[in-house]
Amino acid sequence: MGAYKSKIPYSMECFKNTLCVAASFAASFAAVSAFAGPITTVPWNGHPGAASFTFDDGLHSQTNNLTFLDNMPDVSVTFFVCTGTMDFASNSQPHLNYAKKGHEIGNHTVNHKNLTQEGNPSSEIDNAATKLRSLGLEATSLATPYCAQNANVKNAINKQHFINRGCGGSGLTGWDTEPDWMQIDSHYWQGTSNVASFKSTLDQAASGKWHVQLNHGVAGNWDVISAADIKTLIEYAVQKNLWVASFSTVGAYLRAHFTIDKATATNTSTGFKVTWTSPPEHMPSSVPLRVKIQNAQGKTVSQKGKEVKPNSDGTYTIDFMKLELEVSGEPIEIKPFKGAIEI
Repeated sequence: MGAYKSKIPYSMECFKNTLCVAASFAASFAAVSAFAGPITTVPWNGHPGAASFTFDDGLHSQTNNLTFLDNMPDVSVTFFVCTGTMDFASNSQPHLNYAKKGHEIGNHTVNHKNLTQEGNPSSEIDNAATKLRSLGLEATSLATPYCAQNANVKNAINKQHFINRGCGGSGLTGWDTEPDWMQIDSHYWQGTSNVASFKSTLDQAASGKWHVQLNHGVAGNWDVISAADIKTLIEYAVQKNLWVASFSTVGAYLRAHFTIDKATATNTSTGFKVTWTSPPEHMPSSVPLRVKIQNAQGKTVSQKGKEVKPNSDGTYTIDFMKLELEVSGEPIEIKPFKGAIEI
């Protein structure tokens, strides 16, 4: 008796295979739709902590004596300037030269008044912000003169800026608990301050916090810090591998993470899309975030149609201000089968 050969129509086998593939695809698709918050921000841009060095009043003692920053291309600092008084008002060019090098110029009001006791907070803040923006500066942050605050002042700040620097404590802000954005603490350098105590605070920052230092005169003017001491502290922060960046840069990174880490995914035919809203109006125009993205391996990550390549460690550096991100891959294609096979 010859060998028995059974012929099963290929279309039937195809039907069974199709069900298996479709079931597998449905399961993976359901898994995508199930997870919320697929984006997680890497704390402090991949560093153990962060440090921002800020300088108030717009003094030429600062611009004259911080020239060592030219040899620190990865470091940016913040100058909070008054547009109607002190050195910046009479000659803004020295500070503008620092802005061209990537340092931040922030708002310190027009006339440096205690806004809880005199002057109109909105006028002092709005007019200074307008002046700075007319000079081509983003002016996304403010520091209140004398660190004076109340609800009325905070409301005026919030209309023009996404963040405000105050003072009065150790100047440390954590990663996990959302702070009062209109009153970020800073560690105030005064005439009696010493390098050792500020190094100690930077040590604490290296355990997952952001340290903000408030300075005034550098080798001159008032509340003086010597050029050698501020250089020592900035170098120490770099040695501790802290992310040493401007007040708005770190502040925007921190604020963005509280939004994007909660953003949920919407399914697409080939993956998923995440959209979010920028918290306040006056965030910086670009806020780079280093993030981890679930289910992105082997797929294409893009923002506004432009592909974002992964970093060497598998994270992605995206722009928060694009307000969307898409993860896509080749869809599973089930082709029609014809004919029969022998089994």
